[in-house]
Amino acid sequence: MAIRLIDEYPTRVDPISTDYPHGKGRNKTAPDAVDGTPYDQKRFNDHEALFQSLWAAAGITPNNVVDTVPSNQTMDALVTVANGLIDVDVSGDQDVTLNYNQYRVAGIRLTGALAGNIDVIVPDTTRIYLILNETTGSFTATVKTATGTGVAVARGQLQIVLCDGTDVVDFISPGAVTKTSNEGAANLPVGTEAERPASPIQGQVRYNSEFGNFEGYGSGGWSGLGGATGGAGNPAFYENDRTITADYTITTGKNAMTAGPIEIQDGVTVTVPGNSTWVVVV
Repeated sequence: MAIRLIDEYPTRVDPISTDYPHGKGRNKTAPDAVDGTPYDQKRFNDHEALFQSLWAAAGITPNNVVDTVPSNQTMDALVTVANGLIDVDVSGDQDVTLNYNQYRVAGIRLTGALAGNIDVIVPDTTRIYLILNETTGSFTATVKTATGTGVAVARGQLQIVLCDGTDVVDFISPGAVTKTSNEGAANLPVGTEAERPASPIQGQVRYNSEFGNFEGYGSGGWSGLGGATGGAGNPAFYENDRTITADYTITTGKNAMTAGPIEIQDGVTVTVPGNSTWVVVV
């Protein structure tokens, strides 16, 4: 859709090179020669279309003042397209297909009152979108290609998605902690004691599938993140199992307490370091 110099002016441009893979412009060899690269209507419109596309996608109307370095509408448009947000009103219950001015912007903010779950349809070209769902109503917007299944973006949620050329999928950075929704839950790492991080960092939190509890790292060691439980609004009880079925070593320099009576199964060992105490309250 863009003019390729070597194809449009094959005898009036320098050959293809690594620096100029579509041909390189050149000057006339003499004032009356016709061997230089022309800047004609086609090339002018080709370049002008780039500027006008940027302005349109960014929602900028040219002010008919010559751009300068400090005040440059074209640069403002480029920044908006590459890093900004464009508002797209998706009110109602009908699917919305983004137009070229909308899908060219990196960030898309969905607005309006939804009356049902809808699909927001993007082109099947490979790229990343940042989707911010600021609609009202208890409904979901699913970002997808025309033939894909897509990714549902809940109301109030900010999500990065990837169109892989066929469908829209979650785009999650390695190591990121995801969540089910704004009102749901975080998906914490789950693993055994042996699968704890080799070089833990103060403040890390995980679920220990071996011990069946949440734990955090601090003060040089891992410890459980326990709290009282009970009826709604009445956390009055600390509960523990009555039978110890797996070996356990109390953290060095820490004391432990268990509500008894407690039974230690045959073959199971509880190790209490020399500077620690284990108290069973009966």
